[in-house]
Order: sequence, then C-alpha cells, then structure tokens
Amino acid sequence: MKKLLIGVVCLVVLLVAAIVVLPSLVPASAYKDKIETQLSAALDRDVTISGDVKLSVFPVLKAQTGAVQIENADGFTDENLATMEGLDARILLLPLLSKKIEIAQFERTRPVISL
Repeated sequence: MKKLLIGVVCLVVLLVAAIVVLPSLVPASAYKDKIETQLSAALDRDVTISGDVKLSVFPVLKAQTGAVQIENADGFTDENLATMEGLDARILLLPLLSKKIEIAQFERTRPVISL
C-alpha cells in the first residue's frame, strides 16, 4: 500500500512539473502568429502584437501579450481603430477537454479606441 501511495505522489509531481515546464518549451512566436491571425480574421482588420506572448498554465491558464494595434479600415482619419499596451486573458481549463475555448477574464491595458 505504501509503494502505491509513493507511486501516485510521484506521478502527480511529474504531471505538475510537465504542466509548468511545457509552455516554456514552445517558442512565443508560435502563439503570437496564431493570435494575430485569429484576431485579424475575427475583426476583419490587421492586428499587430509587439513583443512576446507569454503563456502560463499554473495556477490558471493565462495568456499575456505586449502592445496591440488594430488597424482602421480605409477612409478613416485615424490609422488605428484601437491600440493598447497589452492584453491579458484567463482561459477555463475544463472546456478545453471538449475542444472549446471559454475566456473567463479578458483585460486590456490602457486602451485607446478611435471611433
């Protein structure tokens, strides 16, 4: 019984270590390109992210970006529809198991929106 308990504890420790280490093994540019592409498609505007995208898994799944610029459509006086110093998103873990992304919290840092 004692060996089984030690084995389970070791397995849990290895799983937690893998969850913490794995995001650092994937280059930040992979996240950045994917986020820019998805945002550009969803907004039908060019979206540019300056700096790296940081992903953390523990204690919650969280993504942070550097400065973000959303370009305005042709014919508007301002070059950008919106600019912000950064974006933070917290993502729920359980819906990911069913291949759905649900954002629990979304924060913009110092947004400037030109309408």
